[in-house]
Amino acid sequence: ALGLGGVVSIFSDQLRSEGTMALLGSIALVIAAVSSSRSQVWIKKHSRAVDPLTLATWQMLLGSFPLIILGWSVEGGWTSPAVWPVEAIAALAYLSIFGSAIAFFVLYWLLRRMAVTKVLTVAFANPVVAVLLGWVWLGEVLSPWALAGAAGVLASLWLILAAPVEKN
Repeated sequence: ALGLGGVVSIFSDQLRSEGTMALLGSIALVIAAVSSSRSQVWIKKHSRAVDPLTLATWQMLLGSFPLIILGWSVEGGWTSPAVWPVEAIAALAYLSIFGSAIAFFVLYWLLRRMAVTKVLTVAFANPVVAVLLGWVWLGEVLSPWALAGAAGVLASLWLILAAPVEKN
């Protein structure tokens, strides 16, 4: 609750200024997080015999097909010439390798060795990192609400990660 409250506090300025669409987007993100968490708990329970590299590989392969079909149908198939700036290629390569393949391998590796609650709570750090990067590289202003929210998120992470794991 403290971490979720912190995230809400971090983005409260944007929710007020962007209106209904920002609220709907935030609700969609919460639903996505719940869905992702549910699948990770299932994976923790049922995938002991499957190697983390195999899990990550199949996830990337099977997940790419719907994305290719959607991209192909929305962008007009292969007849539309694609112009790819170097920045776009670099971003795609970085996200494909580090943001997907390596990240999911590490996630599945950690799920075999740690409690699922501890592994998944690290995602609460993402908004804090995003706000700090915006402040450092883009000169964005840190509001008191964002600072209070970041403190709440970091406190919640400490509480969860420092707690002893109970064995059932």
